[in-house]
Amino acid sequence: MSDIYLKNYWLLNLDYINIFSELKHHNIPLPLLSNFYQYLDEDIKNKMKDDNFYKQLSIEQIAEKQLQLEFEKIISAFQSKIKRKNKDGTILLNSDYLRFSVSNFTHFHPNQTKILTRSKKPELYGLPTVCAPDYINKSPNNANVYIEKAKEIFLRFNKHPLLSNTFFQKKLLSDLPIMIEKLNMAHFIFKEQDISGVVVGTTEDITSRALTFLSGSEGIPSLCLQHGAIMGEEAYFPVFATKQVVYGKYEEAWYLQKGVSESQIEILGHPRYDEIFDRVYMDKKNLFNKLNIDPSTKVVFIATQPFKTLFYTELTEKLVKEKNITVIIKPHPWEKGRNLVGEYIKLSNLYPNVKYITNEVNMYDVILHANLVVISNSTVGLEAMLLDIPVVVYKSLLEERDYKYYDTLDWLVNHSMEDVTSTIKKVLHDPLQSNLAKELRKKFINENYPQEACTKRLINLIQGEKE
Repeated sequence: MSDIYLKNYWLLNLDYINIFSELKHHNIPLPLLSNFYQYLDEDIKNKMKDDNFYKQLSIEQIAEKQLQLEFEKIISAFQSKIKRKNKDGTILLNSDYLRFSVSNFTHFHPNQTKILTRSKKPELYGLPTVCAPDYINKSPNNANVYIEKAKEIFLRFNKHPLLSNTFFQKKLLSDLPIMIEKLNMAHFIFKEQDISGVVVGTTEDITSRALTFLSGSEGIPSLCLQHGAIMGEEAYFPVFATKQVVYGKYEEAWYLQKGVSESQIEILGHPRYDEIFDRVYMDKKNLFNKLNIDPSTKVVFIATQPFKTLFYTELTEKLVKEKNITVIIKPHPWEKGRNLVGEYIKLSNLYPNVKYITNEVNMYDVILHANLVVISNSTVGLEAMLLDIPVVVYKSLLEERDYKYYDTLDWLVNHSMEDVTSTIKKVLHDPLQSNLAKELRKKFINENYPQEACTKRLINLIQGEKE
């Protein structure tokens, strides 16, 4: 079902872009700035699960391998054919969604780097800033013109499955002023600042897209980082930047499959993980004292995901029946932010060998001193393997989408409570199984994160693109 939905998703996205492409600002078609999956309500999503949905659109079916090319046809209309060479210019880091640690920023030279931020401070992390609000009102926001044009298009396409949808209409009309604002901001930044390269943490948001598109129209190279494991392709595709920086071979193959050229993909990792290799860790004794853990027990660290509370609580109760196992539960930030952690706290109050943590200690300290990590579709699995800790993956067969990122871990990927519990106990208590798990971990890392520190390589890449 998800294959049909995704096929229709990209066709609908392209149909929307084509229909609204007459709405241009600084020569950029405004629909390109839309984070499209935010424009779809449950009604339209359900319709998109129908194999024949595409027949209601004014666009032909497109092979997966052609998808990137279809977007590039639209982008090529405003992209500069001449690459601007300016080795003395500044690298602009868009601080939103960059996910850099303080130490990541220290690798960048203050004479060659600026941080785009909402802050009025003249510098952050030792680097000069470009204050985004200073560039927003340099020209009037004429969004009303585009809003009226959009309303006319709604009337012309009142039978279209998406354009006739009220939720979609409200969302687009509310986004149009933001699109104009961000394009104006990017235009004046490139006009007034000597920028020779742009780094964004994602191209999901309007600001990052505005920067990426307008840098392209100026012949300025851009790099987009991979902001997490690809668990929902709408957030990672298409590629809009000059280079898409990825973790490893899995993502490279995924982008190639969608028609992205090899020259656009750079296997480099992400600076946020440099801390794993660089930091000084808390020693085991201090950590166990702080969390009141019995040092004679085996430690299982569970990084939860939203909507799987019942699974994690049942698993924890099964594991702690063995007195020689301590379970540490760390909730997903989404759960904590919505106060959906009551069941985990209840378990930690009920069992002395269940520990509920949030930010009391650094997660990497906990992982390093754990014997095993349990995840479902989280980058914590990657982080644990970078720390040489075995990972057991729970992958429900009831999920609408099949995320294959961890599939090469073979028997460490399980589909039922019984199998997860059995695999955990094998890895914890059977030295042979533990060694086999380590071999699978080694193979996974060699393919999917074949590097350690990446920040300096990132700087070299953007410097190379400038020259």
